[in-house]
Amino acid sequence: MYENLGEEQALWAVMTYPEYRNDESIDKFFESGESEIDLQTKRLADLKIEYSTGSCLDFGCGGRRLTNAWAPHFENVTGVDISSTMIAKANEIKRHENVTFLLNKNENLQTTESDTFDFVYSNKTIQHIPYPASKNYIKDFIRILKPRGSALFLVHNCKHFEEESLRFKWAKWRRETLRPFFKKLRGKPPVQIHPISKQHVESYVNQAGGEVIRWETDSSYTKRKKGNLRTWYWTRKSSTS
Repeated sequence: MYENLGEEQALWAVMTYPEYRNDESIDKFFESGESEIDLQTKRLADLKIEYSTGSCLDFGCGGRRLTNAWAPHFENVTGVDISSTMIAKANEIKRHENVTFLLNKNENLQTTESDTFDFVYSNKTIQHIPYPASKNYIKDFIRILKPRGSALFLVHNCKHFEEESLRFKWAKWRRETLRPFFKKLRGKPPVQIHPISKQHVESYVNQAGGEVIRWETDSSYTKRKKGNLRTWYWTRKSSTS
C-alpha cells in the first residue's frame, strides 16, 4: 500500500488533507514540518531535556517533511522509511545537504550500529506497525542512541494486556485482520492502527537500557475514545548502556 502511495501521492500519504493530493502544495507541506519541529524543540527546551546536536534519525520519514525540518538543528539527519518509493521521492527533493535518506525493510533497525545517533524522532509511524515489529523498533530506538542520547516518539495508548495472553492475541487479530477486512468492504484504505500500552512502552525502553522521562497525551488530537489516545514519550538512554 505505501509503495503505491509513495509513487502516486507521497504528500497525501503523510498529510491526509485534500490539498496534498498533488505536488502543488509542496511548499506548504514543508512549512508544516518546520512548524511541528519548532514546537517540538521549544517543548524540549521547556522540559529542560538536553540533547547533543550531532546526529538525528527521523524514523518513518515518508515524504521527507520532518527530516528536512530537523536539518537546521543537527549536523546531520538521516531519514529512514520502509517504502522504496517514498525514499525515491525524498531523494528527488533534498532541501538540505546534511540530509540522507535510507531504505529499511527489516522489522527492526539491525543494520544500524549501536551508539550511533544523538537523537531519534518518530511521529505517526509506530502506530501503523504491528507487534512484534513495533516492540523491536522501540527497543532499537534506545539501542542506536549514544549514551545519554534522547528519543521522542508517538504511540497510540491502549488497555494493558500481558503479551501472548488470549486477550492480547484477540486484540492483535482484530486490528490486523478483522478491521482491515471491513474497511475494504467499505472501500476505505486498509490502514491499521496498533496501540501499545504505557506499561509495555516503558518495559521496552527499560529493557533496551533507557528510561521514560515523561509521557503526555497529544493535545492536538483528542477525538479518540478514552484509553486509546496518541501519546508522546520522551526517553533517554543510560550513560552506561
